[in-house]
Amino acid sequence: MNSTSSSINRKRLPESFGRYEVRSLLGEGAMGRVYLAVDPVLDRQVAIKVITINAQTEQKTREEYLGRFNVEARAGARLNHPSIVTIFDAGDQDGVPWIAFEYILGEPLQHLLEKQEPISLEKALAVMLDITAALHHAHESGIIHRDVKPANILIDKRTGIAKLADFGVVKAPWVALTQDGSTVGSPGYMAPEQLDGRGSDARSDLFSLGIVLYQMLTGKHPFLRPSIPATILATINGKYTPITELSPDCPPYLTTIVTTLLQSDPTKRYQTAAMLLHELRLGSRPAKNTPEFDKNAFLGNTTRMHRISHALKQQLLKKKSPPPFATVMKSIPEKIHAAAQHFTDRYAEHATLWNAGLGILIAVLLIGSLFIARTSDERTALHALKREGFHGTINGIIDSCNALIACSTYTPVRNVVRLLGATSRYAASAYLLGTRTALNDDDDDAATDALRHGISCKDWRQTRTQYLDVLVTDCTRRLSLKKADTALTDMLADAVLYDQKDLVTGWMTQEAYWLRWNGVRIAGRLSVPVDSVTVYMLDLAHAGSVSTRKKAATRLGELGDTVAIPALERAADLGFRDPIVSYTANQVLRNYFKQK
Repeated sequence: MNSTSSSINRKRLPESFGRYEVRSLLGEGAMGRVYLAVDPVLDRQVAIKVITINAQTEQKTREEYLGRFNVEARAGARLNHPSIVTIFDAGDQDGVPWIAFEYILGEPLQHLLEKQEPISLEKALAVMLDITAALHHAHESGIIHRDVKPANILIDKRTGIAKLADFGVVKAPWVALTQDGSTVGSPGYMAPEQLDGRGSDARSDLFSLGIVLYQMLTGKHPFLRPSIPATILATINGKYTPITELSPDCPPYLTTIVTTLLQSDPTKRYQTAAMLLHELRLGSRPAKNTPEFDKNAFLGNTTRMHRISHALKQQLLKKKSPPPFATVMKSIPEKIHAAAQHFTDRYAEHATLWNAGLGILIAVLLIGSLFIARTSDERTALHALKREGFHGTINGIIDSCNALIACSTYTPVRNVVRLLGATSRYAASAYLLGTRTALNDDDDDAATDALRHGISCKDWRQTRTQYLDVLVTDCTRRLSLKKADTALTDMLADAVLYDQKDLVTGWMTQEAYWLRWNGVRIAGRLSVPVDSVTVYMLDLAHAGSVSTRKKAATRLGELGDTVAIPALERAADLGFRDPIVSYTANQVLRNYFKQK
């Protein structure tokens, strides 16, 4: 930029916003401008985003927007995460809203993509891990971003950390869609449910993040077309070139993640950022270099042990001892306990030195027999697993099964469950794998059966604790999809969620209808209090069915709690946008709360 243009731009700069002194213009877009400013009190640089309000915008629309802007800015300021750009302050100047952010010395991910240079797999994965963790933190706090895109992902040059920006910046209703899909409100990064007016939730952010991942891996946008209507249609219909055609070297687990994220139906995506984060970490984990079971070495050690035992037995049988002792030695190890007791009771008076040696031998043989008994079923299972194509230790095979479940590959896992379920040592792990497989495959009967067998294993609780995070993720995904069988919810309560009452309470406050109501049923099993007013208010605000929303309004009236009045008033104000529910809410307010 030459000196003349610099001086012109400098003259046009506002002097300050609040206490922040403007230094330069960092950039501008459809929603406004971003300035570099200085906080004179704390002596630090900040980025000020100023929202441009269309001059033709109605006063009521302006007021509604400013109100929502202030609410969301305050909510965004509560977020504290290393991969979220921190909000310091917000306000409005002469009716123009502004917000002060942490200033990041770096560049947007969009700039890296525009260079048309391939982004390394390691870099793409690092960005995904950072941004997914940021979304998880935000979603756990009840905040949806709604505008995840490369322009809002900043790469810090000092640390290399990817940071998600623009939390608290509400999409302005007067901002038009743009042709290239790069600005706020563009269909380029909006989920199908946002485009067709069904609203957005955490899964909408994950859809947008899936587009970003696709771009990083292929260098192309999956849905962008020559026109806005074509782009919208492609997004809603889920039409895009498979990632394997554009990036054949992409690891299979990332291909699966992209495919899952870009599902048009929100119920078929990852239901939470936590689920996505788990899949990313699991897929990127280095393969364990576990040695295979050495059959020859094991048999060699076993043979040597038998030889030693046989030699000692023959030496002792040469000693003069009462006839019953010889009989006892022939039945080792089957009758070792009875033999030891018999010898102790009858021949205690002959406790010579060699008898002490015999006691040591019996102890050694007992330990050896226990070891053989414990490893025999494991050895049998390993041989069977090898025939099925699995190699390595059993713990390594279990890890492989968890990775297969993440890739929605269930048949091999079921074979492992069948084989390990017959062992005593690994039965609990087998039934846990069976539970995970059935939950991810939406097979309620199989999940119930696996839990029923698993809970009968002596080390089930220890095994369940080890895998609690992934079990909770699986349960959350399954319970979000549809109504669960009563038998399944009962078994989940008894076998998995018995000490997760806070989690179940949280489920009952979620917008996802079936997660909320399945949570209510599990809460009854666990004697967890149910806030019926909150549950029905969520139904009234978010349920997709008109009959469900109508029923919710009626039930709120029957419950008679005045906390529900604002929710009912909002429903009543919908008018022709939702006429049946609006009429019902008005009737409820008149009949139950005596409002005119």
